[in-house]
Amino acid sequence: MSNPNPFFWILLFALGAMLVNALGIFSIWKNSRWAEDYLEHFMCFAAGMLISSPLIVALPGAMEKNKQAGIAALMALYSCT
Repeated sequence: MSNPNPFFWILLFALGAMLVNALGIFSIWKNSRWAEDYLEHFMCFAAGMLISSPLIVALPGAMEKNKQAGIAALMALYSCT
């Protein structure tokens, strides 16, 4: 079984992100009062996603190089809270 062209996956994920963003913009536009009430929660969620996404990608590689990387990551996370 051959792997599809990488351009296919880039296009697929870009179109998926476009769809999710369009739905989010539409729902906020439709419910602007509700969105203003929960703005702080949305910002915290977005910050968490921006911080956790690269870490999810990097952590397996770090754990291959050093078995203590997972414990170090948990300790760093715990010290920030």
